[in-house]
Amino acid sequence: MHESASQNGLAIAKDYWLQWGHPWLAARHPQLLERIGVGLFSGSEVLGADDALSRDHGWGPRLEIFRSGQEGFSNEALQSEMTAAAPAEWEGFQNRYQFAPSIQVHNLAEYFGRNFPRRRLPESPLDWVCCDAKLPNLESHLHFVRHGAVFHDPAGILAEVRARLRTYPEDVWLLRMAQLCFDLAHYGEYNFCWRLVKRQDPVAAAMAVGSFQLAAMALSLVMDHDYAPYWKWLHHVFRSREFAARLDAHLLSMSTTLDYQSRAASIEAVCQLLMAELVERGILPPDLDDGSGLPLFFQARAYLLGRIGDPAVRALAG
Repeated sequence: MHESASQNGLAIAKDYWLQWGHPWLAARHPQLLERIGVGLFSGSEVLGADDALSRDHGWGPRLEIFRSGQEGFSNEALQSEMTAAAPAEWEGFQNRYQFAPSIQVHNLAEYFGRNFPRRRLPESPLDWVCCDAKLPNLESHLHFVRHGAVFHDPAGILAEVRARLRTYPEDVWLLRMAQLCFDLAHYGEYNFCWRLVKRQDPVAAAMAVGSFQLAAMALSLVMDHDYAPYWKWLHHVFRSREFAARLDAHLLSMSTTLDYQSRAASIEAVCQLLMAELVERGILPPDLDDGSGLPLFFQARAYLLGRIGDPAVRALAG
């Protein structure tokens, strides 16, 4: 198989569309070309995170095709016909088929709406989520929607969906940040710094640190009206953001030392930096501390929930 450091899965997929997919459709089903969208909205290559290990499945010459309807013939029929006609190898790369075929044809609304509670594109804030516990899985899907690659979209059907899902509605955004503030306090300020430093339970400490890191990186993205991808690619995405430079050394430190006091100091530093950023952005007030003695991020959660205008959305908080 041809190997090149300059080649990545996204570039291969785009070339596959331009050099094979588009000409094949133009010859066989030209009426479709003005009505479909083509791109990729899954896989590490969408995030620029693919490497040699990514090539064991679902990588390389592959396409996702989106249709609003099925005029003339079904999505299944088109997918089957294209898969049968597709070259087995493209520029020396082969796609592995363990999980999904290399060419997939989707109904636009069903694909982009599948992770919402009613399995459809949301119309109101309550259509976005049924409870805050469901937000992390939805959020990873939304990150790929927002940052996916579009190869072909003459009618703007993909652009319209992406604009619609670009960020959470205000109340859902506040709900998600409130959840992440709770996690920062629960795993970091309260349980690690106040308890695990004294108990020194290594397994509980490792779980607490991992959960704290996830919440810190996710909040860094969400406060910027973006979405966090799922855990495996979160650090990769987080490190590409400007704010990450202020946090990453502390996150790395708490991963590379087993000293409880050092880890607690890193957690406290991350909390201080995040709190300062939230205040600077006007998301939290500078006089947040009510004197109760509770960890500040517990207080931040209560404040953010109080900012939610729709009581039905506020009631989704776990």
